[in-house]
Amino acid sequence: MVILDASAILACLHNEPGWQTVERGILNAIARASPVSIAEVASKLIDWGVPPDGALSSIAILKLTVLPFAAQETAIATASNTESTEPQSTQGIRVGLADG
Repeated sequence: MVILDASAILACLHNEPGWQTVERGILNAIARASPVSIAEVASKLIDWGVPPDGALSSIAILKLTVLPFAAQETAIATASNTESTEPQSTQGIRVGLADG
C-alpha cells in the first residue's frame, strides 16, 4: 500500500515530475489517500480557479481509496492550521512521491 499526500496527487493531476510513479500506484490499486490530503487537493485546485464541482470531479476520476479520518489526523490537521500562518507548502516539509 502507498499513501499519497496532496503534492503527489496534484503532480498526477497536472502531469508534473513524479506523476508516473503516482499513476502506477493508482493503476495497481495500491495507492490510498487520507481525507486531509483529499481536502488539501480540492482546496488547492479551487485556489487555482477550478470550480468546486470540477475540483471534486478531478479527484474522483483518480478512484483513490480514501482512508478513514482518525482522531490523530484531526489533531495534526488542527495543529497545522493554528501553529503557522505560512502556507503548508512553504513550511519546508516535503514527503510526497512527487517531491524531488
